[in-house]
Amino acid sequence: MLVGQPNLLKPNKTLLLPLPTKPKQVSRATHLPTITKLFMLIFLTGMPGSGKTSFGQTLAQQLTLPIWDMDDLIEQKAQMRIPTIFEQQGEGHFRELERQVLHEIIEDKSASAIVATGGGAPCFFDNMEQINKAGISIYLDTPIYLIVERMLRKTQDRPLYQQATPEALREKLTKTFWQRKKFYWQAQIILKTEEM
Repeated sequence: MLVGQPNLLKPNKTLLLPLPTKPKQVSRATHLPTITKLFMLIFLTGMPGSGKTSFGQTLAQQLTLPIWDMDDLIEQKAQMRIPTIFEQQGEGHFRELERQVLHEIIEDKSASAIVATGGGAPCFFDNMEQINKAGISIYLDTPIYLIVERMLRKTQDRPLYQQATPEALREKLTKTFWQRKKFYWQAQIILKTEEM
């Protein structure tokens, strides 16, 4: 069981989920669907630096739900930082840990939560399919130029993008985006986040 998750929803109670900010454009849905269930997970997906954690914190506050950051949960499980996992055990091992943490979140039916996934989490194994079966998936569609600006400030925490020049970072992020786009676009809700 994951800690710090209060049981906030009562059986047979309908909850209409509001958006924390008004997005510039919303594809596939104009609002979050009405949900009637005791247990609810809202998964935030998107590129590294797309704002999953900060958007998730705002949404979690408004819905009075906890937010679980998958990268933090992976670090707790492995008892080491993600850059160290990549360096010592490789990306394959990291992706397996990521998959295990995702399954633990889905199987732990003790509480509802907002889940900020890692940027690559939906793109490996059958993770995106599992995310869509287990809850509501929201893709934060953020322009590459904005992601590059954010990433240049925090590359030390992002093992796949460390020591990159701005131009190399832009190229790598663009390539990564095109590889991952087909997974991100499987989300139930797509939010354009340029003005968020």
